Amino acid sequence: MQLHTFASMFVGSFALAAVASADPAPKGPDFVSTHVPPLGVDRSTVASSGTSPIDPSELVPFGFDSSRLDINELASVDHAAHWLAAHPGNRVILEGHTDRSGDSAYNDDLALRRAEAVGARLVGDGINSDRVIFVVYGQRDASPGVNANDRHVVVAATALSTNEVVRVARERNALSVTWRERSWQLQHPVAQQSAMR
Repeated sequence: MQLHTFASMFVGSFALAAVASADPAPKGPDFVSTHVPPLGVDRSTVASSGTSPIDPSELVPFGFDSSRLDINELASVDHAAHWLAAHPGNRVILEGHTDRSGDSAYNDDLALRRAEAVGARLVGDGINSDRVIFVVYGQRDASPGVNANDRHVVVAATALSTNEVVRVARERNALSVTWRERSWQLQHPVAQQSAMR
């Protein structure tokens, strides 16, 4: 198994929610649906109402200086894991964000710990770790001042290749992108690779 990391020194705003929007994903039950699915379709595997062709995403909030998931966020992550289990062709992107309190190096680490907390829950729910892509922003796209809404992880399902996710992250000035793979080694000029212990 390999651990791959893309690291960038660029600073700027970025949000990879659904890999298409510069705004964070809206808070909502995107990995579950209130829409009644067609007869014979398991309601628990429906990602959205089907009114628009989007990959599901979820915003998981965190407390001040915390990377601990509370009971409501655990349920949101569990719903995402259930959807991912039913859609094995999708990977999940976990974007770690912070507000502007604290210095940027600390916030970068906190953003990664938040994303890793969500990733650990997904893996605990049975999602293979090689389907999880961590993207760290820290405070790069945070609002001016200190805003509690900036303390979150965006959970976004994607069918994009890892190369494409790295390309989009680079364009949007992410600090880092990290992922694991079991069967093949990605050769990317900005990827730093080291063996998992």
